[in-house]
This record gives sequence, structure tokens and C-alpha cells, in this order.
Amino acid sequence: MLNVKIELMLRKNVMKKILFLTFIMISLNLFAGYKDIPVTRDLDLNAEYDTYQDWLEDHPQQQTHSSEVSRMLSNQRDEGFLIIVNDNLYENIESSIQTYQEDLANEGFDSFVLQFDGTSHFDLKVQIIVYNQTENVTNVVLIGDLPIAWFELFEDFNNNGIQDDDEAWVEFPCDLYYTDIDGSWDDTDNNGIYDYHEGDKHPEIGIGRIVSDNMNMLSETESELITNYFQKNHLYRTGIITSHETSLAYIDDDWSYWGSEYQQAMQLAYPSVELINDDEETIAIDYRDNRLIADYEFIQVHVHSGPNAHYFYYNDGNNYELVNNYEIEGINPTAHFYNLFCCSNSRYTTVNNMGGMYLYGSDHGLATIGSTKTGSMLGFSDFYQPFSEDLTIGESLRLWWEANVDTGPDWRWER
Repeated sequence: MLNVKIELMLRKNVMKKILFLTFIMISLNLFAGYKDIPVTRDLDLNAEYDTYQDWLEDHPQQQTHSSEVSRMLSNQRDEGFLIIVNDNLYENIESSIQTYQEDLANEGFDSFVLQFDGTSHFDLKVQIIVYNQTENVTNVVLIGDLPIAWFELFEDFNNNGIQDDDEAWVEFPCDLYYTDIDGSWDDTDNNGIYDYHEGDKHPEIGIGRIVSDNMNMLSETESELITNYFQKNHLYRTGIITSHETSLAYIDDDWSYWGSEYQQAMQLAYPSVELINDDEETIAIDYRDNRLIADYEFIQVHVHSGPNAHYFYYNDGNNYELVNNYEIEGINPTAHFYNLFCCSNSRYTTVNNMGGMYLYGSDHGLATIGSTKTGSMLGFSDFYQPFSEDLTIGESLRLWWEANVDTGPDWRWER
């Protein structure tokens, strides 16, 4: 699922290069397109992922308490932002949230801040629906340890409706649950995990998470990491942090054939896109030592991955070498935005996940789009075209989803 973990809703102004928002590990399940394109997977056959039961053990049931603590109206745009903050965290980051609201107001957005305490994802969704209907909120930012909806399915890579031997049953965090406010969701086996999603299935709003409580490789506390994040966000959006005009398409072996197609899609938003797709050039040492420290504003990387590492092939695809999560802080990557075509790389429930490390382990990271499960984005032009038109990342991702997921006879494969 895409976690677009994402700083969410960032707006790209082509003239000013100002992007709105927060970070997008959007937990959405992103993939669509052509079934002959290999799916990005975790090459560690012994990998064990965190589960819904793990989450339950760490989150004993608590009653819901919520209250609006701030609103700032600009009356310049039709849409607004709902900022939902974990109740225990709010006091420590209140000044950062206020600055964020001021930044949004300067760009014409209304914003509403809601403190939330409890473990019910249903109650959290009710709040989102209320603000969507009463305040025309179309962008939601979830900050801190907040409820998570989980989904389960078997990965039907051949779209035949049958679970074949190489198709695993998986469960994953699914923030599509919050973005689709009028679809039908059900847990048919009553195990606490959704397994049915029908009706009007496409998202109506954009959403992203800023979650750092499990980034324990970093020395800062949760509130310090979030405070640092919003400071970067403010400096970027006010033009104090320099942005670069160049982006990077870094396409490892299994997708190198389509590299020029991916580059052309990115050029809708970034006219200058450097393409690296030679099989023997896309290697771990080059990505780690040369690309992550170069002057790119946006990086789209295609590589087999897990939540905590990238697996770059070399030697004609016979071997691979890793770029690990624990290397990111020391590298201090300079890009602001990442589209992670990297299996499970943005599984934000996993301790020290890569999607989070690109944000909190760097002085520059502002937004990551990625998946909480196998798979990632295809049909890239459906994202980069609206992104180039001064739309937020959340809205661009929403429009991408409408065009590429649950759209035709290959819907099982798309999911």
C-alpha cells in the first residue's frame, strides 16, 4: 500500500517551486499498469513483517477523546486542511503546528487542528468525514501515533482470482480507508482486519502521515523529529531553503527497459530529469555515494526493497548489494521529495522504515510516496501531470488512484 507516509499534500508552484506540505508516506497500495512489468518485492525470503496483532499489543484499546484546538481561516480557497495530532504529542509541538497553519494560510488554505486520543480508526474516520462535509476539508495530515486501519488480501499477480503458490496472503496498514469516505468496507471473518472494499472505491481526499515514534535509530525524540520536520517544511515553503530544478529517475535492472518512459512522465513536472538505467550503473555504491548527495529536488528510485533496505542488482542481475536504513542519517541525502518504487519501503509501522529515514534522518527530506506492501506506482503520468499543475501531492495522488486502481478487468492485479 502506498504510504504515500508521506508529507502530504504539498503543492508544487512551478514558478516559485514551493510545494505544500508535509510528508507523505501515504499508506496506499500503489500499483497499476501493465502486467508484464515486474513487481517490486522484498528479496529477503526470511523477512518477517510487523502484523496487526503486533499493533494491537502495542495499542491496548482506549476510548476516543477529541477536540478542536485551533482553526485558521484564509477564505481564499475552496478546500482546507484538517491536521489531526496525537493528544499526548500536541503540547510538545504546538508552536510548530501554529507555524504550519500560518504557512497554509499564506497560501490561501483554511486549516483546522484536532487533538485525538484513542485507538478506534472508525472514530477517526468519522471526524474526517465531518470536516469534509462541514468545512470542505480535502487534505488531511495525521501527526503522531494515531489509529490505523489494516487490510488483508492475497497478491493476485496474474489476476486469475485464485491464490497460486507464489501469491502470499498479506496484511498491511491501509490509509485508503480514510481517503475513501463513501466506499463500503467490511471485515468478513471478524478478525479485526478489513478484507472487503467495494462500492465507490476511489479516494475523495488526500492524506498523509507524519509519524516518527518508531524511528529509534535517530537520537532525537519523537517531538524533536517532528519539530525539525516542520522547521524544514517552513524554510522550504518560504524560499529560505534552496530548491533545485533537476530530478532523478534511478531505475534498477528489472525496470531499466522502461526507463525512458518513466523519465518522460517525470518531465511533466520537472523538465530536467536525469535518467540512470544502465544495468551495471544502477548499483548500491553509486546510489549511496553519488546520487543521494547530488543536487536533485525529486528522486524516483525503482529497486527491489523491504521496509529497511534497497537491494540493487549487479553482475548481470546475479548478485545484489544493499543500501540500508542505518546508512541514511550519515549520508544526509539532499533531495526534498521521493517517489519510492520500492516494495514495502514506506511501511510506517515498521521500526526505522526507509520512507521515514529519508524524512527524519535528513536535513532536507520533506515528502515520500511509497507502499506499505508489495508493489508501487505505475501510470506515472497520471500523477506528474496534475502535480505539475499546482495541485497538492495529495490531490495528485488521488487523481492518479482514480485512473489506475480498481478501474477495469485487471483490478485484482492492480490492488
